[in-house]
Amino acid sequence: MIRPSTPFGSDARLVPVATGVELSVTDRGEGLPLVLLHGVSMSAAYFHPVIDPLVAAGYRVIVPDLRGHGRSPHVEGGHTVGQYADDVNALLDALDIDTCVLVGWSMGNLVAWELMLRHGRERVAAHVNISQGPTDLQCEAFPYGPLSLEAIHGFIASCQADFRGSMEHFAPAMFKEPLSDEDLAWCANESCMVGANAAAAILLDQTLYSAVDAIAAGTVPTLNLWGVHEGLIPLAMGEWCRDNIPGSTYVVFDGSGHCPQLEEPTRCVETITAWLAETL
Repeated sequence: MIRPSTPFGSDARLVPVATGVELSVTDRGEGLPLVLLHGVSMSAAYFHPVIDPLVAAGYRVIVPDLRGHGRSPHVEGGHTVGQYADDVNALLDALDIDTCVLVGWSMGNLVAWELMLRHGRERVAAHVNISQGPTDLQCEAFPYGPLSLEAIHGFIASCQADFRGSMEHFAPAMFKEPLSDEDLAWCANESCMVGANAAAAILLDQTLYSAVDAIAAGTVPTLNLWGVHEGLIPLAMGEWCRDNIPGSTYVVFDGSGHCPQLEEPTRCVETITAWLAETL
């Protein structure tokens, strides 16, 4: 079972980050802040099994729903990687956080890299990259990129025609094991909270976005986590991160696809906390 056993987000609160924009934020624990950033058309709930174990390990764990996603109020504009990076930076200001660790999953890492490019690396002590290469676009530099222009065009069209059906079709590709009907419904429910129009905007922007320049501008200590059964972001992307982010660490999870934090949460927490203890 990947879905939480109890409803997620009951302790979340709304934090203003821009005029007319609030993020729903789960904020638990004390210690060095770990800011967990979810993927496109997903939600903070995709981190549910690792939150309390990370708190128990001595960290303050902050998990926002990005603009318009999950339990954050709907917003018509601003659905770009750059704006999400600005939102997260404003969230750090609102919570009086000077230094944190950014833990991204999927698109959350594009937001992390863009945040460091726009706002400096000084407030980011380290970065944990779960399942994200520098770009999702298949191009000459990244022939193993997961999406061609034709593919993203078709996916957006299908989302506009039948958003829930598209999310139900997409969700199984994220996991090594087949999903139960209940888990599939949970994934679709969490994904559809953002709405078809906002999802289309950010799906296109994040696919066309490239973090190559942001990475080249300078990084922080980085832990890259990949599932060996990854069906979305090829292992070649993880190897690129290992080879192109100076001093980075690369760990492969044998029992995971795109979501090690859901598929192998105990090992995920153990790997992150051990690496942080050695690195910081």
